[in-house]
Amino acid sequence: MADAMHTPGPWESCYMNWLGQAVAYRPHIYAGGTAVCIVEGNATSIGVTEANARLIAAAPDLLEACKAAWA
Repeated sequence: MADAMHTPGPWESCYMNWLGQAVAYRPHIYAGGTAVCIVEGNATSIGVTEANARLIAAAPDLLEACKAAWA
């Protein structure tokens, strides 16, 4: 089975879109200046949205930790 490919880390979460404009309640995940995803949310779930963004941004590190634990 071939290794799955992914956008290499580090990934980071921020509240700016690709034009550098602030975007409320929609954290963007970037890897090396490339947008990986936008995390949807609303004003009543800001904490959940931010937590989801942090979890998504940690994906490359979590993958490496899983690989190390498996070895």
